[in-house]
Amino acid sequence: ILLLLENLETRLGHEAQEKYSDILEKARRNLNRMNYLIVDLLELTKLESKRENKLTSVDIRELIHNVEDNWSNSARERHIKLTFQTQLIDPIVYIDPDQITRAFENLISNAIKYTPSGGSITIETQQSAEMLIFKVSDTGIGIPAAEISNIFLPFYRVQQHRHDAAEGTGLGLAIAESIIKNHHGTIS
Repeated sequence: ILLLLENLETRLGHEAQEKYSDILEKARRNLNRMNYLIVDLLELTKLESKRENKLTSVDIRELIHNVEDNWSNSARERHIKLTFQTQLIDPIVYIDPDQITRAFENLISNAIKYTPSGGSITIETQQSAEMLIFKVSDTGIGIPAAEISNIFLPFYRVQQHRHDAAEGTGLGLAIAESIIKNHHGTIS
Protein backbone atom coordinates (compact mmCIF):
# COMPACT_ATOMS: atom_id res chain seq x y z
CA ILE A 1 0.00 0.00 0.00
CA LEU A 2 2.88 2.35 0.77
CA LEU A 3 4.24 1.76 -2.73
CA LEU A 4 0.84 2.63 -4.16
CA LEU A 5 0.79 5.83 -2.14
CA GLU A 6 4.28 6.75 -3.33
CA ASN A 7 3.25 5.95 -6.92
CA LEU A 8 0.22 8.21 -6.55
CA GLU A 9 2.41 11.03 -5.24
CA THR A 10 4.78 10.77 -8.21
CA ARG A 11 1.84 10.88 -10.64
CA LEU A 12 0.33 13.94 -9.00
CA GLY A 13 1.63 17.24 -10.22
CA HIS A 14 3.40 19.61 -7.86
CA GLU A 15 0.24 21.67 -7.32
CA ALA A 16 -1.83 18.58 -6.49
CA GLN A 17 0.86 17.33 -4.10
CA GLU A 18 0.73 20.64 -2.26
CA LYS A 19 -3.07 20.71 -2.28
CA TYR A 20 -3.34 17.18 -0.85
CA SER A 21 -0.19 17.17 1.29
CA ASP A 22 -2.17 16.88 4.56
CA ILE A 23 -4.15 13.90 3.28
CA LEU A 24 -1.03 12.22 1.89
CA GLU A 25 0.83 12.75 5.17
CA LYS A 26 -2.06 11.31 7.21
CA ALA A 27 -2.20 8.29 4.90
CA ARG A 28 1.55 7.74 5.27
CA ARG A 29 1.37 8.09 9.07
CA ASN A 30 -1.54 5.63 9.30
CA LEU A 31 0.21 3.14 7.03
CA ASN A 32 3.30 3.30 9.22
CA ARG A 33 1.16 2.79 12.33
CA MET A 34 -0.54 -0.20 10.69
CA ASN A 35 2.87 -1.64 9.81
CA TYR A 36 4.05 -1.29 13.44
CA LEU A 37 0.87 -2.99 14.61
CA ILE A 38 1.34 -5.94 12.24
CA VAL A 39 5.00 -6.36 13.22
CA ASP A 40 4.13 -6.22 16.95
CA LEU A 41 1.24 -8.67 16.53
CA LEU A 42 3.47 -11.14 14.70
CA GLU A 43 6.14 -10.77 17.37
CA LEU A 44 3.66 -11.32 20.21
CA THR A 45 2.17 -14.36 18.45
CA LYS A 46 5.64 -15.90 18.08
CA LEU A 47 6.49 -15.21 21.70
CA GLU A 48 3.24 -16.60 23.04
CA SER A 49 3.70 -19.79 21.02
CA LYS A 50 6.64 -20.34 23.36
CA ARG A 51 9.11 -20.79 20.56
CA GLU A 52 12.60 -21.69 21.62
CA ASN A 53 14.83 -18.78 22.57
CA LYS A 54 18.20 -18.63 20.86
CA LEU A 55 20.10 -18.71 24.13
CA THR A 56 23.72 -17.75 24.00
CA SER A 57 26.42 -16.53 26.31
CA VAL A 58 26.33 -12.72 26.33
CA ASP A 59 28.26 -9.97 28.08
CA ILE A 60 25.30 -8.06 29.49
CA ARG A 61 27.42 -4.90 29.78
CA GLU A 62 27.77 -4.80 25.98
CA LEU A 63 24.05 -5.38 25.47
CA ILE A 64 23.19 -2.58 27.93
CA HIS A 65 25.72 -0.27 26.27
CA ASN A 66 24.05 -0.90 22.88
CA VAL A 67 20.61 -0.20 24.35
CA GLU A 68 21.97 3.01 25.89
CA ASP A 69 23.41 4.08 22.51
CA ASN A 70 20.07 3.36 20.82
CA TRP A 71 18.03 5.52 23.22
CA SER A 72 20.36 8.34 24.31
CA ASN A 73 19.51 10.55 21.31
CA SER A 74 15.75 10.10 21.78
CA ALA A 75 16.04 11.10 25.43
CA ARG A 76 18.31 14.03 24.64
CA GLU A 77 15.93 15.30 21.92
CA ARG A 78 13.12 15.36 24.49
CA HIS A 79 15.39 16.98 27.12
CA ILE A 80 15.20 13.92 29.36
CA LYS A 81 18.16 12.87 31.48
CA LEU A 82 18.84 9.17 30.84
CA THR A 83 21.08 7.45 33.39
CA PHE A 84 22.31 3.86 33.36
CA GLN A 85 23.60 2.27 36.58
CA THR A 86 25.07 -1.21 36.43
CA GLN A 87 26.04 -3.43 39.37
CA LEU A 88 27.08 -6.86 38.17
CA ILE A 89 28.62 -9.87 39.87
CA ASP A 90 29.34 -11.69 36.60
CA PRO A 91 28.60 -9.86 33.35
CA ILE A 92 28.25 -13.07 31.35
CA VAL A 93 24.63 -14.25 31.15
CA TYR A 94 22.88 -16.93 29.10
CA ILE A 95 20.00 -15.26 27.22
CA ASP A 96 18.48 -14.61 23.81
CA PRO A 97 20.15 -11.22 23.25
CA ASP A 98 17.74 -10.05 20.53
CA GLN A 99 14.71 -10.80 22.67
CA ILE A 100 16.13 -9.29 25.86
CA THR A 101 17.18 -6.19 23.92
CA ARG A 102 13.61 -5.90 22.60
CA ALA A 103 12.18 -6.17 26.13
CA PHE A 104 14.61 -3.56 27.50
CA GLU A 105 13.90 -1.21 24.60
CA ASN A 106 10.14 -1.55 24.99
CA LEU A 107 10.44 -0.55 28.65
CA ILE A 108 12.75 2.38 27.91
CA SER A 109 10.57 3.50 25.00
CA ASN A 110 7.55 3.67 27.31
CA ALA A 111 9.54 5.61 29.89
CA ILE A 112 10.66 8.15 27.27
CA LYS A 113 7.16 8.36 25.78
CA TYR A 114 5.52 9.23 29.12
CA THR A 115 8.24 11.33 30.76
CA PRO A 116 7.86 15.06 30.19
CA SER A 117 10.63 17.30 28.91
CA GLY A 118 13.06 18.08 31.72
CA GLY A 119 12.36 14.75 33.43
CA SER A 120 14.71 11.89 34.11
CA ILE A 121 14.87 8.15 33.58
CA THR A 122 17.15 5.81 35.51
CA ILE A 123 17.88 2.31 34.29
CA GLU A 124 19.46 0.07 36.91
CA THR A 125 20.89 -3.34 36.23
CA GLN A 126 21.59 -5.46 39.28
CA GLN A 127 22.49 -9.08 39.63
CA SER A 128 22.06 -11.71 42.29
CA ALA A 129 23.49 -15.20 42.13
CA GLU A 130 20.57 -16.50 40.04
CA MET A 131 18.92 -13.43 38.58
CA LEU A 132 19.46 -10.34 36.48
CA ILE A 133 17.29 -7.44 37.67
CA PHE A 134 16.52 -4.60 35.28
CA LYS A 135 14.69 -1.60 36.75
CA VAL A 136 13.34 1.40 34.88
CA SER A 137 12.37 4.41 37.01
CA ASP A 138 11.17 7.70 35.62
CA THR A 139 9.64 11.01 36.57
CA GLY A 140 6.79 10.46 34.14
CA ILE A 141 3.07 10.70 34.64
CA GLY A 142 2.79 7.32 36.35
CA ILE A 143 0.13 4.65 36.30
CA PRO A 144 -2.93 4.75 38.56
CA ALA A 145 -2.90 1.87 41.07
CA ALA A 146 -6.26 0.59 39.77
CA GLU A 147 -4.78 0.06 36.30
CA ILE A 148 -1.44 -1.56 37.13
CA SER A 149 -2.82 -5.11 36.92
CA ASN A 150 -3.85 -4.49 33.29
CA ILE A 151 -0.74 -2.90 31.78
CA PHE A 152 0.64 -6.16 30.37
CA LEU A 153 -2.58 -7.01 28.53
CA PRO A 154 -2.32 -6.72 24.72
CA PHE A 155 -3.70 -3.41 23.40
CA TYR A 156 -4.27 -2.05 26.91
CA ARG A 157 -3.54 1.65 27.29
CA VAL A 158 -3.89 3.44 30.60
CA GLN A 159 -7.01 5.64 30.49
CA GLN A 160 -5.23 8.89 31.32
CA HIS A 161 -2.78 8.22 28.46
CA ARG A 162 -5.38 7.66 25.74
CA HIS A 163 -5.85 11.33 24.97
CA ASP A 164 -2.21 12.29 24.84
CA ALA A 165 0.01 12.52 21.80
CA ALA A 166 1.97 9.33 22.59
CA GLU A 167 1.59 6.83 19.82
CA GLY A 168 1.98 3.11 20.09
CA THR A 169 0.28 -0.19 19.44
CA GLY A 170 -0.48 -1.06 23.05
CA LEU A 171 1.58 -4.23 22.61
CA GLY A 172 5.01 -3.18 23.91
CA LEU A 173 4.51 -4.25 27.52
CA ALA A 174 2.74 -7.49 26.49
CA ILE A 175 5.74 -8.29 24.28
CA ALA A 176 8.19 -7.46 27.09
CA GLU A 177 6.25 -9.68 29.48
CA SER A 178 6.26 -12.62 27.05
CA ILE A 179 10.01 -12.26 26.48
CA ILE A 180 10.73 -12.17 30.20
CA LYS A 181 8.44 -15.16 30.88
CA ASN A 182 10.16 -17.10 28.09
CA HIS A 183 13.41 -16.49 30.00
CA HIS A 184 11.78 -17.88 33.18
CA GLY A 185 11.62 -14.42 34.73
CA THR A 186 8.95 -12.08 36.00
CA ILE A 187 8.06 -8.50 35.19
CA SER A 188 6.19 -6.02 37.35
